[in-house]
Amino acid sequence: MIPMNNTCPVVATIRCEIHASKRLAPILANIVQTCARDLGQPVAIVATARANATIPVITLVLPVEVVIEPHQAWCLACRVACFCPDARVSVLVTGATEPAAAEVSEPAADAA
Repeated sequence: MIPMNNTCPVVATIRCEIHASKRLAPILANIVQTCARDLGQPVAIVATARANATIPVITLVLPVEVVIEPHQAWCLACRVACFCPDARVSVLVTGATEPAAAEVSEPAADAA
């Protein structure tokens, strides 16, 4: 756990979703955890084991604040892709829209 105080920056948690066979899911989760630990990145892994999975799928879900500047999350994605060459590795960036930015103002109707 990372302490949150004035001397330690807040580190966004990356979520990793793994969809693979029952045999491969724990192996892939271990690889992702090792790569993340080497880079000092906290990762929450959600593994879904499926008996009929043919191609393993690994999705790194990144909060938008991570992608604004160079971040170790990109190194994590590259490492996972290198160590899991038979898996489809992808990155999904999530972001929250502010209510004010999401509202579209309509032009005032002309008085006829």
